[in-house]
Amino acid sequence: MKSKFYSIIAIFSLVTMLFSGIASADNSAQEATAQFKDVKPNHWAKPSIDRMYQLGIISGFPDGTFRPDDVVTADQFVIMMLRAFSKTYDGKAAEWDREWLEATQKLYPGRIGSIQNAVWSTGFNFTNAKSGYYAKPFIDFLYDMSFIQKYDDVFPLEKDYKTFKKPLSREKASYILGLWYKSFENNFDTNYTDYAITKADVTDLNTFTKGPVEDFKMSVMLAGLMRGYPDHKFKPHRFITRAEALSLIDRLRNKEARTPFTPDLSGQMYVEAKGNIYLFNSKATFSNYKEIVRIGKTYCKDGYLDVTGFGVGCFKDEDTYKNWDWTIRIGLLNDVTYLPEATFGIANSVGNKPGFGYKADHSFVGTKEFVDAAFEFLAGDGKGLDLKAKVFSMEKTLTSDYTVITFNGRKIELTRTKEIIYVSLS
Repeated sequence: MKSKFYSIIAIFSLVTMLFSGIASADNSAQEATAQFKDVKPNHWAKPSIDRMYQLGIISGFPDGTFRPDDVVTADQFVIMMLRAFSKTYDGKAAEWDREWLEATQKLYPGRIGSIQNAVWSTGFNFTNAKSGYYAKPFIDFLYDMSFIQKYDDVFPLEKDYKTFKKPLSREKASYILGLWYKSFENNFDTNYTDYAITKADVTDLNTFTKGPVEDFKMSVMLAGLMRGYPDHKFKPHRFITRAEALSLIDRLRNKEARTPFTPDLSGQMYVEAKGNIYLFNSKATFSNYKEIVRIGKTYCKDGYLDVTGFGVGCFKDEDTYKNWDWTIRIGLLNDVTYLPEATFGIANSVGNKPGFGYKADHSFVGTKEFVDAAFEFLAGDGKGLDLKAKVFSMEKTLTSDYTVITFNGRKIELTRTKEIIYVSLS
């Protein structure tokens, strides 16, 4: 029965994608659901089933049923997820949705590049294997595009693909969805997710299997991709049904279908920067952050200021910032061509130490006053220029190992890469 189920899934999915294309826009939701005699008009997943049917992501069984309560395996879930980001053009075989590629290219060009490189090297076209394991092209592509690493703790690449052939639990579904969301949409501040866990009206989040599989249990709720049941439980070990799988993929593909969890932040020390929430775990850290932002806004007046959830960066000008932002998003992390002239921030997750970095060549076109103000913040008592002179005199001796000095009764840590000098409170 199981092998027959797999075969039917493979056949109807492939036929739908290759020959049916996308259902015409004038097909009503009622007509779509009417295809399945076991999906009632008031079924909770009816909107998702309708949308996925009309997009050609799923079809039904030969007996006219959809079987919404059947359990799905991880490979079936992956196939549906990847096909949700595909389209057929001019009656040809499916390919990645061009509109999605173009939109994502603007945000994460490096990650889209990994997809395109994998397509060029493998010829992946959303087609099941003609022989052997039907899901092999889809599973292999996840690794080819570096979405999952071959030695991943949750979904390791195995010769027999046994992990993907098993029924998919909700905790593993959250892992797959969380990876996709992190890769192509956003990544939440860990302080924010930790706090949200304490405020979520879900009582069993602590029952996730310990390890990487629980990495995204809160992120998927904050993103609106998954949520708890009416009894206030997440049920991480419960298997995903076909109806649930489509609902989750519908939310991943269509932001309008999401209902994000928003924790009450009353009384919390937080900032919102570039659409993300950042929480601070102490008054001192929060106070330092606000002072650093004030310094940036006051003294980066001749340069271009970039404010993040952890601090500020002062660039020569806006064009330099845009070029730097592009190199970061495309994944060229070692490209130093467009570095900010100075950065100043809080390492909120590792010790809460205020610190700043500046270009070792002292090319302070728009940031000289900003650098002086940062030195004053760390030195205190009007001794900022003295600390600056001392650090400048030590630059040639600094390495990637910490050098600790005492200045004005404060311990100061100094390190250096080839291009940047880092100065922070110890």
